[in-house]
Amino acid sequence: MKVKNMVRNRQSTYFKLMQMNTKNLKKGLLLGVLALAVVFMASKLDDGFFRWFLAILSFVVAGAESVFKLIKGGKDAKLDMGLVVVAIFIPFFMGKFVLAATTMAIYKIATTLISYMMANIGKEFRAIYDVCPKYANIIDDNANIRQIPSENIVKGMKLMVKADEVVPVDCMVTEGFSEFDTSKVYAHGKNESLSSGDKALAGYVNINSSVTCVAACDYDESLVKDLNRMADMAETTATTGEKRFIKIAKWYPIAVLVLAILVLLVSGFMSSDWGSGMSVVSVLLIAATTGSFMVAVPLFSTCAVWKLKKKGLAISSSEILDEIADINCIAFEKNGIMTDGVFKISDTYTAEGISEEDLLMIAGICVGGRTHPISRIFTPYMNEHLTAENVMEFPGKGVECTIMGKTFICGTEEFIKECGVDVEEIPGYRLYITIDNVVMGAVSYEDKLSESSANDIEELRKLGVEKVVMFTTDKEDAAKIAFGASGADEYVAEVTPFGRAEAVSKIKQEEGVTCAYVGEALGGEQAINEADVGISLISKENNGLEFSKVTLLGKLRTIADAVDIARVANSKVEIHFYCASAAKIIITLLGLFGALNIASALVIDVILTMAAFVSCKEMLKK
Repeated sequence: MKVKNMVRNRQSTYFKLMQMNTKNLKKGLLLGVLALAVVFMASKLDDGFFRWFLAILSFVVAGAESVFKLIKGGKDAKLDMGLVVVAIFIPFFMGKFVLAATTMAIYKIATTLISYMMANIGKEFRAIYDVCPKYANIIDDNANIRQIPSENIVKGMKLMVKADEVVPVDCMVTEGFSEFDTSKVYAHGKNESLSSGDKALAGYVNINSSVTCVAACDYDESLVKDLNRMADMAETTATTGEKRFIKIAKWYPIAVLVLAILVLLVSGFMSSDWGSGMSVVSVLLIAATTGSFMVAVPLFSTCAVWKLKKKGLAISSSEILDEIADINCIAFEKNGIMTDGVFKISDTYTAEGISEEDLLMIAGICVGGRTHPISRIFTPYMNEHLTAENVMEFPGKGVECTIMGKTFICGTEEFIKECGVDVEEIPGYRLYITIDNVVMGAVSYEDKLSESSANDIEELRKLGVEKVVMFTTDKEDAAKIAFGASGADEYVAEVTPFGRAEAVSKIKQEEGVTCAYVGEALGGEQAINEADVGISLISKENNGLEFSKVTLLGKLRTIADAVDIARVANSKVEIHFYCASAAKIIITLLGLFGALNIASALVIDVILTMAAFVSCKEMLKK
């Protein structure tokens, strides 16, 4: 099932928050501060009409909007708002107008600041979400350039991306050459030089000169859109820590309200001091609110989800954060993870009478001209005067075609053997070329190891990853060379799809670790399913998002970042849980003994919530 069909037209919860701009912030703070000033003047007056009038005025100025929202919201109104408003009205109806007005003013200022902080965090998410431009330049049939909304782009449209513009949709460059900044798509991205035949992802920023492109998909099917949808999906689930808070939020208010009723009854019937009982009840109602739990805590995992997406890793469920945090072993494919995706010819073998130039020309005619990275090795050797006919492609194996009446086969050693050609005397090459079932020659090529791969593995070790295993389809000799430069602990050479899954299962059983596997979905689906955390490597040619709950656009450093982010998010949830729980207990106990009034209780609760938002903001910027 495609990701775009799983979640359609869904946006982050925090995208839908009230748009708290600077004007709304100033208005809310002005009303709150004005209400505080008025009630301060009232507190300086002796009991009388003016003291009563100013306190009522302050109460109305600060609380009118909250009361209106509560009444208008009905059943949809938040429980916390109802508890706070009722708690504030208790001292008001008891004649403690100054205390009630002061508390309402504090509540007005607090809700304004909290809304503003939430909206700012929502803007951070929006910046990660909206990497595509709203408008795009299309080239019509008459070669005229006109601007249309990006959402109207469909596959096959011809586009012009000018310097300093953002690529609106995944597309193939057809004319021109330029440098593209990829950092808007994933944090560890670097500048890429793209020219005709190369793929540019939506969100890339054109740095130098204009290029002409053809849309490779509809606007809504770009890779970045699929990654956004996965992040949206993750917000619909809860981590283990969040589930704990949900249980608390379900029973905790009821328990505190029962305690409040008991206090009121005991205080009223046993000591006939209903006033003291009501004062305690007002404080307990503040203690019964769950905002510092249920508003702040889910935000930690949401921040983690969107920060991971920015780093180039998308998850489909917040529950996976717990699994990522526990990773202490990683198995990964060499190609695409430790390599830069730039292949080069390392060795050739030619039969007697065949020149290397002719061999490479035939290979270019057979497999060149395609977008696959392997194909690009041979594209420069294509001969424009010769074309392949009767082409039959065997995915993952090779190509059979006819050139000038001769039958050529170009493919892997196994494929050549399947076609009945003996290559036992020249083993170990990655591509073989035959003419009329006679070997012409063979070619070996290699993908350059990334200079940062060893450093990325070192970062994983610093985070407590105990074992790193490299998988590769390379022969033993080539695998050993790559392993020596990788910094991994072990390697598995000549790995097959079933062999990957078997190796992952063996690692889990023998080592007793939480194992993550990172590899392409095509050929690695079994290993992805077998691993504790299966991470599908996204290629520009095939997103593979329908195969995995976790998808990666980046390098091993992104996995190190993911482990760190997940652990930070979980630790922040734990810290906030204990701090909030301790504060609630303190508020309850002090309230029971009359050592805390409603205004002080509200201030403590607000500080807890705001501290969580500040922590989330720091987490996003880290």
